[in-house]
Amino acid sequence: MSDGTGEAEPIGLWRLAVEGFDDRLRVVGTQQWDLPTPCEEWTVRDLFEHVQWAQRRYSEILGYELEPADDWPALEAAVATALVSDDSLLTATIIHPVAGEVPKLLALNIMVNDLVGHTWDLARALGVDDTLSPELVDASYQLLLQLGDTIRDPKWYGPALDVPSGSSAQDRYVALLGRKP
Repeated sequence: MSDGTGEAEPIGLWRLAVEGFDDRLRVVGTQQWDLPTPCEEWTVRDLFEHVQWAQRRYSEILGYELEPADDWPALEAAVATALVSDDSLLTATIIHPVAGEVPKLLALNIMVNDLVGHTWDLARALGVDDTLSPELVDASYQLLLQLGDTIRDPKWYGPALDVPSGSSAQDRYVALLGRKP
């Protein structure tokens, strides 16, 4: 399925997630790197380092050999190049260290979800607009439902929180991550 640009829709979702994260990252001031985030015990700096690590790690899980990159834009570009060059992204499987044998597409969706969730975390830490793309919220929410209890590992997410009926899709997603909307 194409997103209108000629690339597969999942890659378009990844690009949209990167764009949202970058929008918040650009406003981080020098004095804000040590601010706390909704992720327990993480500062803005820790969160940013995690996002870089996760994008690199999931690229490795997908079988990509990325050149070392010292900065975020270079890492983004390397991941984007690998994704669009991967003819098997929509059809092949990989071995995920937690979930076992899964479609490669699932690993890409996890990369997207990591960016989406941490975009919200970053926005909250900075006190800026935390509105997420509805398309990304829906895709990430569906992924979390698909993964089920697999995500309830301290390395991933804590327990889901309850939200009032009638809550927005974004609030339901954030609560499923274990964060208070």
